[in-house]
Order: sequence, then structure tokens, then C-alpha cells
Amino acid sequence: MQVMVFGTGGTIASRQVGDAVVAQLGIADLLTAVDLHMLPDGVEINAVDVGTSPSFALSLDEMSRLALRVFRALEEGADAVAVTHGTDSMEETVFLLDLLHV
Repeated sequence: MQVMVFGTGGTIASRQVGDAVVAQLGIADLLTAVDLHMLPDGVEINAVDVGTSPSFALSLDEMSRLALRVFRALEEGADAVAVTHGTDSMEETVFLLDLLHV
């Protein structure tokens, strides 16, 4: 089973930098916190960064490009797709993906 994980930044990728909280971690950094040895045999994780911005700053163009990458991954054989995302516009991104997925 192939799982594609797209990192977009947002809350999950944010860390304190001085007086601000900044989305700065890539998906590879986030996956280091996951014990991938716990996955069943045959599960392969592929991860790609598509951005490191706060989710409230995602434009419709950026969400559209993300949707195209998600659908391309599925067409190319991914069995599942996960998107790491901040909480501010998560609902909108999921809604867009649901509307566009056929």
C-alpha cells in the first residue's frame, strides 16, 4: 500500500521563533515524530512538501494546486493521501477536495 503525504505547513509545522509562531518544519521533520516501524508490512510512505505557510494564508490558487497534486498522486497509484495542514482553513481545503474528487 502506497500512502502519499503532502505537507502544507500550518499549525502542525509551526514552532516558536522569537516572539512569533512560524510555519517552518517540512514534512520530513514531522514524520520523524512518527514511529513508522509500527506500520503494517507493505505500507510505503512517500512525503512531499508543497509549502510551509500558515493555513489562513492559503489562497484558492494554492489549494487548487494542492488538489491537482492529490489527484495526480491517486492517478499514479497512491492508495491513500494525507495532507498535513493548519487548522484555520482545513475545512475549506477538505471541502474543495471533496467537491473536485471524482
